[in-house]
Amino acid sequence: MSKLSVVYNSIIIIESLPENEYKTGEVLSSVLKESHPDHSGIQYIPVASKDEFIELMEEIRFLMQDNQGFKPIVDIETHGNTKEIGFADNSRMPWKELMDMLRGLNEICKNELVVFLACCEGYHFIKSTTISKYSPCGYLFSPQEKISVLNVINATVEFFNEIKANGDLDVAADLMQLRGINCFKSEVFFHNSLTIALIQDFKGEKKMSTDIEREMLINSLSNTYLGGIRDDYTKHVIKCFHEHVRK
Repeated sequence: MSKLSVVYNSIIIIESLPENEYKTGEVLSSVLKESHPDHSGIQYIPVASKDEFIELMEEIRFLMQDNQGFKPIVDIETHGNTKEIGFADNSRMPWKELMDMLRGLNEICKNELVVFLACCEGYHFIKSTTISKYSPCGYLFSPQEKISVLNVINATVEFFNEIKANGDLDVAADLMQLRGINCFKSEVFFHNSLTIALIQDFKGEKKMSTDIEREMLINSLSNTYLGGIRDDYTKHVIKCFHEHVRK
């Protein structure tokens, strides 16, 4: 089972797509409600603009603050590219701004926020990761490249079915990898980043005397995570760390 405990009671599907486009979020909501009629927490919420999205995220944050038992999985169905997500009215939001919004939600639920970015190139979101602020989510699922509408629907249905059946995010991550959906695990990322930074410091490659230097070094490692990082990479990092400590 995953080290991250998955306790949730709501799946919030937020969709912002142009009127003439296939509504993946609406379809996903219908499929999940039909597959899991006993689950009352599946919510489909269309938004038209960036401003409406911000208002909705604020509402979710207030609900989470007032009710500590409310732990939603957030699914965002929209368009995206390497720098930003877009909304139905053609407004835009940079990944860093979205990260700042999700960070508040994740802090409330103690790094157990699960986010599914069902948009092309959404995995580039992680390039805005910083170690000086709270992680934006515990787990992020998103494609690194462009992805077809059918693949988005199939992948998200498989993901939520696995979570509903077993609550195992690692198994869900393996399923998503087969669909071209990458998984970012915040705890693994920060553990690996810190370990690699320490190794480089021990080797004399990087002397991190200031917080800014540490931040720049570790942030640059986020590019390593494009393409997805699996447990064998983590084992390799730990092995390297132990080798350098023994020296």
